[in-house]
Amino acid sequence: MNKQTNWSHNEETGQSTCSKLCSITKKIYSVTIDTTQWHKWHYGREFIQNVMPELPIEDREFLISGTTPKEWDSLFPVEEE
Repeated sequence: MNKQTNWSHNEETGQSTCSKLCSITKKIYSVTIDTTQWHKWHYGREFIQNVMPELPIEDREFLISGTTPKEWDSLFPVEEE
């Protein structure tokens, strides 16, 4: 998890949200997951793709590295053939 991201945990809803200001869009990018999933991934040392298979790859990458999809595209543009 990246130091630029902010995590909030809502005990009432059982949801955890990771948010960050995207350096490309200048908008807040957020991903909300079940807190139980977060605990399994963060504390259980399980692979994120096994704990959250329903989450899009881009959102899993954001949770791991703090890189938003737009930032990822900027860092690694698709090469045209």
